[in-house]
Amino acid sequence: MPRTSFIKNLPQRRRLVERNSSAHPQTFSLTPPTLSLACTAHDLHSLKNFCARLYDAGYIVCLGRADPIHHFESPNRNWGRMTYYGQRNNILYTWQNVPMPDFLVHLPATSLKGLIFGVKVRRFWLTVKGQSAAVGQMVAGKFPRRPVRRSTYKLLRELRKGGPRPLRDIESRLPPILPARPATP
Repeated sequence: MPRTSFIKNLPQRRRLVERNSSAHPQTFSLTPPTLSLACTAHDLHSLKNFCARLYDAGYIVCLGRADPIHHFESPNRNWGRMTYYGQRNNILYTWQNVPMPDFLVHLPATSLKGLIFGVKVRRFWLTVKGQSAAVGQMVAGKFPRRPVRRSTYKLLRELRKGGPRPLRDIESRLPPILPARPATP
């Protein structure tokens, strides 16, 4: 079955993200264009965060059937920068998305796992700096806390640990689709 008819025939789920073939092959567009999920720039930089918002709004994220996109590593990767921002983003994801009371366990676990990673790769201080920057941004109110529903959080954890599942296995656990509202300028 071609990818487009697969997406069009998804039962009771609106098509939201589709490959934008008229632009750069790695870009996506939102359908309908007036849908607003109140995403911040951080949401769009963090695919994990963006997917959490889509699931919480009742939409799905599915594997595509288009040709794979091959990514090649740059020979000049800045591992320090990647460590700093990776750790910062992990803490911010937890702050923005994880509901109570799960937040009280998830945040210390994320922080500890990050610190252990920093020791293993010998970039401990960059890990501490990244996590500290996240806490500073949280306290300053740069990233308001908007946790997803607890049921969405549990589903996301299961998908992250177990990998993709057929739609029929998870559709009953998704919330109703939020009505489209005009995007704010």
